Amino acid sequence: MAVGFFSEGVCWSIAQEAIDAHFQSIPPTILTTATNTIFAFYQKQGSGTWNSVKQTRTNTGTLSTQYSLAETNPILISCQTPNDPSTSFLNGVELGWAVSAVIVVAYVIMKLRRGF
Repeated sequence: MAVGFFSEGVCWSIAQEAIDAHFQSIPPTILTTATNTIFAFYQKQGSGTWNSVKQTRTNTGTLSTQYSLAETNPILISCQTPNDPSTSFLNGVELGWAVSAVIVVAYVIMKLRRGF
């Protein structure tokens, strides 16, 4: 098992994926007033950082950005991720063989007690 990063109910193997999942899960805020509409949302920059952005669109259609601030990354909780997706399948196969072996042993013991 490898150490991953827990975010939004999923154990991500890469920290940046967990951070992206966190910010993408936050819905934008839209506030409409008599004179304008205000948008507040998170936007990913080319460098991989997330910014909180506030924009205002006036009734005449003019769009202006009030601020675009770099956000601090959330604190991520570590979790265990399988190294290989086939790990779960192989664990299931091993369990299947173990159960089969127990059944065969029980059958042989039963036959030995009854005398073939």
